This record gives sequence, structure tokens and C-alpha cells, in this order.
Amino acid sequence: MFDINFKSLFNFSNSNFSLVQEARHTLPDDLQVIADRIRLLIKAHCQTPSYFLRIAPAEWNWSLGNFVNDIQLVNSLTPSHIKWLAETFQIEQSWLEGASSHPNKFVWGYKHLDDLVRALTQNGWTNRNPRMTILAEEYDGKWRDLEQYVIVLSDQIVEDNDTDDLVYRHVQCDTVWTWNEWPCRRDTKVLARWFSMSGGRRFLRIPIVPITHKEMDRIRSRNVLLAEFVPDSVAGYDCLENRVLRHLKEPRGESCLAIETEELPSVLSYAQQLGISL
Repeated sequence: MFDINFKSLFNFSNSNFSLVQEARHTLPDDLQVIADRIRLLIKAHCQTPSYFLRIAPAEWNWSLGNFVNDIQLVNSLTPSHIKWLAETFQIEQSWLEGASSHPNKFVWGYKHLDDLVRALTQNGWTNRNPRMTILAEEYDGKWRDLEQYVIVLSDQIVEDNDTDDLVYRHVQCDTVWTWNEWPCRRDTKVLARWFSMSGGRRFLRIPIVPITHKEMDRIRSRNVLLAEFVPDSVAGYDCLENRVLRHLKEPRGESCLAIETEELPSVLSYAQQLGISL
């Protein structure tokens, strides 16, 4: 007769059953990439799934149950969901689908402000009320001025949001800029004046956000979400708009904090040549 150890057999069966269950809850690599990127997008822009649900279309009929695990999340997605996410957050759809490693949208026009303004107009940014942010490498207002920096425009996704937790989409204005080069500084000042003072905007703050050399390298790689670096609030940062305002001591003075006022006439003249009303 065979001496069967039923306890060992039971443990063996349970062990294998667990392995099967684990396999059933493991996504193929290509689908896992999609799940990971959806979660990364939501964390960077909305912090939590519950807040994301406030802006998701009602017809999706999503709940927190859609985020219980990655399989549930992927099963909830259709091509139209991914398209909506890409368009709403201004993210490359190919990145969400796992076909590209570059998530961010760009508008091009480095040292060619007319091209940059044209691109912003074509992409609808001039019709919105965007916030401008400067991500400045190793910036220290006291000891180290602007050197290498990135210009980011941010637009509120939900216009009628009545909470303090706002959700933004972002776009990067071309590549890394260099403050010591006059064309870069001139174009940046035109943009700063435009987004701070034109239209219905008056003295809109433009924060200069210090980032490390390593963070700038990550941005240069184009493999990171801009939302990771753009702060929710402008409080506590030095402001770029002080460099594009008229001092109160001058005719039509605007601010007692205005600096670098000697460059403002050239900035305004250049903007006028391009047909930009400041």
C-alpha cells in the first residue's frame, strides 16, 4: 500500500493554487507599462485616485474599485479613455500606450519668439489663462542668478473647480534656455510680460522654482512628467515678473520691486515688432 501524506499533498496543492492565482494577477509587460503610467500620471497631477474621479467624465462611471489592482485598472480602459487622458493632461498618447518614453508636449521656438508664439496660438494656449513657471537649475536668488532654466506653461483643467486643490495640464516651451544669452533673456521677458500683464491678467506671479542639476538632467532626458516639478502654489518663490515691470519712479510706473528696468524698452520694442501687445 502507498503511504500518502495527505497534509503534504494539501500544502502542495495550496502552494500551486497560490502560484496560479498570482499568475492570474500578473499583467503582461506591455499592459503593466500602461497601468504604471496611468497611475504615475494620476499621482503627478491629482495626487490620489479619489481626486482624479472628480474630473473624470461622468459617463465613465468609474469608482475607486477601478483602482483596486492593475488588472482591474487595465480592464477599465478603452482607446477613448486613453485618448481623453492624453488630450486632457496634454500628454503624448504614445507614452500612455507604452510606445514612447517621452510623456510631455512641447511647443518649439527657441530664440525664435515668433515661431514660439505661433505654436502656442495653434495649440490654443493663447486663448487660455495659463500660468508661467521658470524651473531654474541651481538657482539661488541671493548668491546665484538665473543660468539654465526651463519655461513651463500651466492651464487649469477644471475651470469651475471650487476647491483649493487645482489640477493643471502643462506644456514645455522648447528646450533649456540660457539667461546670459540676450535672445533667450529677451524672449523670456517678452513671454513673462505677456503672461503676467496682458489681457485680463495684471501682475500675475511667475515663480522661479529652484531645481537641482540632477533634476534638470531628468528634464533634459524628456522622460519625466513636468507636473513633478511645477508647484501648486507660487508662494515663497522669487518672481520673474519683477524683471519686466516699470519701476514706480518711472512714468506709468507699475511696481516698487521692479528690477533690470534698463532692458524693458528693448523688450517692449521687440514685442511690438512681432505684433505682441504688451
